[in-house]
Amino acid sequence: MSDWIDKAVAKEAKDTMKACLIEVYDKALESNFTPGEARALARGLIGDEVAFLRVLVDYWIDSERPSIT
Repeated sequence: MSDWIDKAVAKEAKDTMKACLIEVYDKALESNFTPGEARALARGLIGDEVAFLRVLVDYWIDSERPSIT
């Protein structure tokens, strides 16, 4: 893939994740969570997303560069 496509995909993913986390935070506040609780909820989602992204990166690397066994 060309660099500009990689950068566009990365920017889209970042923007989407940011929008989702802000929405989660806002909805939590609307549901009477305290600001601290709402922030903790959003941070928890980041942890889940990071774990998923790590698995995805491993999959992409393994599919592009299979290890020799």
